[in-house]
Amino acid sequence: ILLSIFRISALNLASFANLLIFILIAGGVAPIGSAVISATAFGEAHDIPWHVVWLNWYPAHALGVIILAPFLMTVTSREWQKLRIAERAPEAAATFALFVALAICAAYFRTLIFLTAPAILLATVRFGLIGATLATLLLAFLSNIFVVAGVGQPILSQPELSQRILALQAFLAITSFWSLPTAVLLTERDRLLEDLSRANSL
Repeated sequence: ILLSIFRISALNLASFANLLIFILIAGGVAPIGSAVISATAFGEAHDIPWHVVWLNWYPAHALGVIILAPFLMTVTSREWQKLRIAERAPEAAATFALFVALAICAAYFRTLIFLTAPAILLATVRFGLIGATLATLLLAFLSNIFVVAGVGQPILSQPELSQRILALQAFLAITSFWSLPTAVLLTERDRLLEDLSRANSL
């Protein structure tokens, strides 16, 4: 409803101003209601003050929306069809296989975590906003599994699972806040170049 009010859709998400509005809506406003309801229900069931649960629940909801919603919006847009994924299947498979391999290696060797940044950039350059959103989603999915299951080395050597999850959320938030704007800027640049090329050909 909020996206409809601000007229943000898959067609115009690849605009820097609209992306900032989307992040404010998705990460600031939209998760408030669901987090309050969830925290209240969970708090009553386990005899924990709802605001204590909410402080942990809200960032997870906000981050989940920021990571998942852009992917769902772009994969259902015309940009997905323009990429001609069926014709570029080997390139797409190789790019994301490389990304998954780097993410798994980073889980076991903490110093390799910085290699995920150029991997996301590669996916962004080759596949635009869809590549950035899918790479970020894969990183979030894999890293959550590793942290919760206790696989490999945590981002920060914290003894409690809740602290490791908080560190992971901070890492994923930073990743999202640079990868999505970068993808949008590259998409806007490509559109400007297309418009310039079209104008020159007339």
